[in-house]
Amino acid sequence: MDEIETFLSTKCIGKKNAVKSSVLESMLQLKGSEVRKIINGIRCNGQPICSGSTGYYYASTEADIRKTIRNLNGRIAKINAAKNGLQNSIRIKKENHYV
Repeated sequence: MDEIETFLSTKCIGKKNAVKSSVLESMLQLKGSEVRKIINGIRCNGQPICSGSTGYYYASTEADIRKTIRNLNGRIAKINAAKNGLQNSIRIKKENHYV
């Protein structure tokens, strides 16, 4: 079990016990991007790590998990919209002979 996973599953159960990324970064001498990558890996392995404005926490309810899933879906939609915009920019530039 990863150090972050162990910490969250024992010390940060439920939203009221959430911990900010900056605390994990400090505690483990990691960059924010490293913490996010580790959290992503833990989630991919099926562990219910949730997040919100209060930080990361180990889910104590199904509602916590569903809220994090909604948040992730919103982020996916925004990333997809950005990707589509970039793809359109290529098409527009080709039509105008800029590429």
